Amino acid sequence: MPRFQLQTNVSESKITPEFLKSTVQVVADMLGRSKEQVSVHVQGDQKICIGDTDGLSGIATLKSFGPHSDKDNKKYSIAICGHLNKTLGIPPNRVKIHFMAVTPSEIGTNNTTLHYILGGKD
Repeated sequence: MPRFQLQTNVSESKITPEFLKSTVQVVADMLGRSKEQVSVHVQGDQKICIGDTDGLSGIATLKSFGPHSDKDNKKYSIAICGHLNKTLGIPPNRVKIHFMAVTPSEIGTNNTTLHYILGGKD
């Protein structure tokens, strides 16, 4: 159950339901998961400075279980940066992404954890 969070200085008015849905699709496609498993949380109008400039930028976190090798994360970075550039106009060099691998026991939904949904035992 991947979770993508983005803090950006892009105007909140540009964070539309269509943008959220397209971001869910990008994350689902790149991780090979269904859209129903993906959650996206975006905060616009944030005060962000990268280096000595406050131009359009985004600070993101992708939490998921599964592959997080250097090669995988590079592929994810390309997909995320491309999407944010195309939809919000954020240049790829102004996107910083923190990839976090989590275990199924650290993800909860519907009164249980992913550990048990995947057939794990006590």
